[in-house]
Amino acid sequence: MAKHWVQVSGKAAGIDGVTKESYDVGVKEYVDALLGRMKSFSY
Repeated sequence: MAKHWVQVSGKAAGIDGVTKESYDVGVKEYVDALLGRMKSFSY
């Protein structure tokens, strides 16, 4: 997550339409959920 915080803000949204600013709100939860999916091979 350390790299997430050093990324420049104000760039275009990703293909999913999520901006860095909106992702910032729940970044820990997003990463935890991704980690859970990866551990269960359901990503």
